[in-house]
Amino acid sequence: MYGEMFLSWLPVIPASMLVVFFFVAVNMIYRALTVPPGYERKFDGQCGACGYTLGSLSAQQCPECGADLLKAGVVTRRMFIQLRGSTTMAIAAWSVLVFSIGGTSLAVWGIDVQATNMNTAFNPSYNYIQVITYAPQSDWDEDARELVGQSFKAHIEIAVDSMTQLSTDEFSLVLSLPDDTERTLLIEEDDGWVIEDEDEKRIAQGDAYSIAAIDQLFALSGFDIEDESVQSYANQLSILMDSVFDEGIQGLQNEGAVTLGQVQEGIDEQNWLKSYGYSSRAKPGTGLGMVVLPPLTFDQWSRVLYAFLILAGIYVLGVFGIVLRRRQLLRQGRYNPNTIITDISESETGN
Repeated sequence: MYGEMFLSWLPVIPASMLVVFFFVAVNMIYRALTVPPGYERKFDGQCGACGYTLGSLSAQQCPECGADLLKAGVVTRRMFIQLRGSTTMAIAAWSVLVFSIGGTSLAVWGIDVQATNMNTAFNPSYNYIQVITYAPQSDWDEDARELVGQSFKAHIEIAVDSMTQLSTDEFSLVLSLPDDTERTLLIEEDDGWVIEDEDEKRIAQGDAYSIAAIDQLFALSGFDIEDESVQSYANQLSILMDSVFDEGIQGLQNEGAVTLGQVQEGIDEQNWLKSYGYSSRAKPGTGLGMVVLPPLTFDQWSRVLYAFLILAGIYVLGVFGIVLRRRQLLRQGRYNPNTIITDISESETGN
């Protein structure tokens, strides 16, 4: 995945071969773009048989080895440069170097991103909802050990970071009714609130959360808010929600539970709210219980795009540089027609 597939074949090739391959490519570029060491401009040609530097001649024979220059040939500066290197091969070597370095860098980057994303997938943040359920104690059948004659269930839902086990700013209060309908009080980041039905349709909202929002939740759920027991339930839920506001799920389990117990000492036991356990569920889109690799972020793929554009720019500039340098060398190496061949032709004519 990402760059790992690209790197999978690299261990098959010995490291020494990669080093040799690198130096061969560099040498091809160097030979194509540099003047042969010690080959000065004044040397207009060399004997094709022995390499002797030729000057103005009166005969078509090499003064060093006696070879017939028409048969052995004269190696001019331009010919020497052409034989030393090739524009095409230099561009090919440059292409291999640039894209090999770029591909390897991309592979290393891909492995790093994959490791990060895998760590995120196995250790996701904000990936589950902690649910604490409350219901009137009067609905509890001690013999059957279950809720009967249920009037409502109140679920306080708190988003929890799975890595730190700390709650976030996201929480809500859900009233489940006997007819399987629900009303949800959502607390927003700016402390505003929204009440939604089971279809997530907004039916009420406010700017600042207070116990009035809970009263509205009961009223929209069909309860008589003037009823003493309903007011008692709303007050107890307000205590619990305030503790979540202050310290998240830890506040609910500690301060909220203590304060609720103190308040319940002064009210009829039939109107007590009782906790009926904790449960968890996946936050939508997190894939609780599954390994879900997150998609590449803009920051991640934009770096690759910028790196690719820079690499492409370097490659194009390199190609232009190779072409211009080769033209310059070949232009400097043009043979002077007023030297060897002219002198040889004049000698033959005089004969």
